[in-house]
Amino acid sequence: MNIVIDTYILLDIGLKREHFYIDSAKVVSLAENKSAIGFIAWHTLSTFY
Repeated sequence: MNIVIDTYILLDIGLKREHFYIDSAKVVSLAENKSAIGFIAWHTLSTFY
């Protein structure tokens, strides 16, 4: 499975936004555990920074 991790997913995790943090962390953990292949667009990183 491939997943695209967008800016809001990273912001949810980075800022620990209360209503979205848990679901966003689950998405990223899929890529971390190699259950899925995660992609992040280059412009997402510059926006997040």
